Amino acid sequence: MSADLALAKKVAAMFPMPRWKYGAWDRDARKIDCSKFLEMVVAARLDVIDKDTRVGNTLGKDFRKEINISQGEMAGHDALFDAVVAGHPWTHGVVYACWQRGLVEYVPAQHVAPGMLFQGWWLRNGKVSGHQGVVYDVERTMLRGGKEQIKIALLGSHKSMGGVCFTPVKYVVETGVARRIYLARWK
Repeated sequence: MSADLALAKKVAAMFPMPRWKYGAWDRDARKIDCSKFLEMVVAARLDVIDKDTRVGNTLGKDFRKEINISQGEMAGHDALFDAVVAGHPWTHGVVYACWQRGLVEYVPAQHVAPGMLFQGWWLRNGKVSGHQGVVYDVERTMLRGGKEQIKIALLGSHKSMGGVCFTPVKYVVETGVARRIYLARWK
């Protein structure tokens, strides 16, 4: 297991289900969403997380907003959709926020490995949905015609699972018309 994945697992242990549920960050109500979980992973990686209060406030307001993609939320749904389609850097979330501070390097999908940071977007019927996590498993399959299909499983806070856990679902790592995938490895 990579050291980066091991660190993410330690952060996940701070938010055990069923006591912690998926939802917009609320320490008192014990709710955490995918981007807040990644904010905590980054804070732990930089050794600035407060393990008692579970807050990574020392990352700074702008850094936290970039990880949480707050610019898109402030701009509204249509602006977020258009920005995702255009591949605007702030829609890369945790990957871009860490990259512009020199902490990570972007990685093409074909080189994905456990422990990497993930930001993905799915575009359906004029709507956009996104997700962040830490890659914990990679499955490679050769398809007909010699094309390799790559699927990943994530550690993160998942709405579909109700909180912080590993996904049983594996996401196909492929950028195309209906999805955008951004990956990074720590330097």
